[in-house]
Amino acid sequence: MKRPPFQPEYGAILNWRQDYEHLTWIGTIIGAHGLKGTLRVRPLTDTPEYYLNVDGLMLETKDELKSVEVEEISFASSQWRIRFSGIQNRNEAEALNGLRLLLADTELKPLEKDEVFLHRLVGLRVEDREGVNLGEVTGTLETGANLVYEVRLEGREYLLPASPGIVLDVDVEKGKLIIDPVPGLLDDASGDQSDVSF
Repeated sequence: MKRPPFQPEYGAILNWRQDYEHLTWIGTIIGAHGLKGTLRVRPLTDTPEYYLNVDGLMLETKDELKSVEVEEISFASSQWRIRFSGIQNRNEAEALNGLRLLLADTELKPLEKDEVFLHRLVGLRVEDREGVNLGEVTGTLETGANLVYEVRLEGREYLLPASPGIVLDVDVEKGKLIIDPVPGLLDDASGDQSDVSF
């Protein structure tokens, strides 16, 4: 599986970002590096080295989605360092902080069997074997050992480990994540849980 999307603390950005049919969110600008306009970008892939030869990306701003030319790209300290044509100094680079970078799906590294881009899991409906609604995936976390889904159910939140005995099926096309809700799964959820039974 691919790495989960970075969750920036930019509420306004989250309100206007969009999904694009033939583009994939590949990274998020998280700051400037140095004084000459180099950007620090958090990759949303576990194979960031694969993209070191990319010539261009799509930059999503509040007003437009525009193509940007990559002049230089490297990978260090779990981040891409990217120079875009037209970005000349640190102030210009910092003005892009929090923005998303997207790449055409045709340029993505081919997925292996049973792999999926984790940002496409956000919004999946979580159900048990009988089709009972157990919430919606709102994000993902990496714990080192396992992937963990963040799930919201009627104002409550709980964490769902992506373990074979719990997650039975992930069907992105149908928008569903089927689980076996073992006892205690919702113990960490906030709020009243009296209306949820297993």
